[in-house]
Amino acid sequence: MVGGLSDGGVILSTVEVYNPANNTWRKLSPLLTSGFTLAAGAINGKLYVVGGYGNANAYLTNTQVYTP
Repeated sequence: MVGGLSDGGVILSTVEVYNPANNTWRKLSPLLTSGFTLAAGAINGKLYVVGGYGNANAYLTNTQVYTP
């Protein structure tokens, strides 16, 4: 899971990974830029996070590369 909105409408920078072997989630280091409705994809062991909305519902134009 990457970014999103909390139940209270707070924009998140959370990054979590799911382990299906024991049905648990683990938090990783947060994104540099919080956002929601982000697009993400993994290439060669890196997670690329692009677009979405940030503070004041402004469009995000950056690309973040996350190396777990």
